[in-house]
Amino acid sequence: MISTDIHMLRQCAAAGMGIAFVPDAGFAESEGSVDRLVPVLADEIGRERPLRVVVPAALSEIPRIRVVLSEIRKFLGQE
Repeated sequence: MISTDIHMLRQCAAAGMGIAFVPDAGFAESEGSVDRLVPVLADEIGRERPLRVVVPAALSEIPRIRVVLSEIRKFLGQE
C-alpha cells in the first residue's frame, strides 16, 4: 500500500498488517495512538535516500510553491 498519510501507515503496521517503510524522526504519534512500533530492517534504515523535486518553472513562481521549495532547501541544508 502506498499512502501520504504516515499516521495511517503506522496504524496499519501496528495492527499487524505488515511492515511500514516510513520516515520516523520528527513525526509525533497520531492522537490516541497505541502504535508503539518496533524498528526492523536495520540495514535499510538510516541510509541516505535521493530526493528529487521537479516543479515546472511557471509554478515555481507561485508564492506558496516558492515557500515549500525554500523549506525543502532549508531542510536539506542548501540555503
